[in-house]
Amino acid sequence: TEIIAGRDAVEWSCSYDIGSVRLTDRVLPMRPADDSDLLRAREQADAIFAEPVPPARSGDVVGVAGSFTSMAGIALQLEVYDRNQVHGTFLTTAQVASLVTTLAALSVEETAKIPSLDPRRAPVLLAGAIVAAAALDAVGAEGVTVSEHDLLDGLAAAVRQGSVR
Repeated sequence: TEIIAGRDAVEWSCSYDIGSVRLTDRVLPMRPADDSDLLRAREQADAIFAEPVPPARSGDVVGVAGSFTSMAGIALQLEVYDRNQVHGTFLTTAQVASLVTTLAALSVEETAKIPSLDPRRAPVLLAGAIVAAAALDAVGAEGVTVSEHDLLDGLAAAVRQGSVR
């Protein structure tokens, strides 16, 4: 999981040793998840994001990749995933927390039946939502704008601009 800060160029970045698959394997193998597993998962995520954290500043927070786009599709209650509707969706931290609660109560099979969700993401989405919530808290965000673009798009743009070689 990466957190990158900057407006026109990367000003700060850090890669964290946590992700949806790893957290699922370590702490959330059973679903529905019980309160003790949820607490352990959140504690592990919080500990990972404790340091270093990006410098405090106001601004937009953008979330990319599967966990964020999947949560946006669920929050929008899409019957079929639509990247055009998902792109640019703003999720509040309260919405992300609510999704954690909702997903924790479901089995993997029930999660896989969510209409907008790629069923292959069902086993790891709960952990992805926990990681997302912890990352948003670590940077002090009130929410996140979801992007269909990803880190490779950002890297390609930086290379074209000459800020990465």
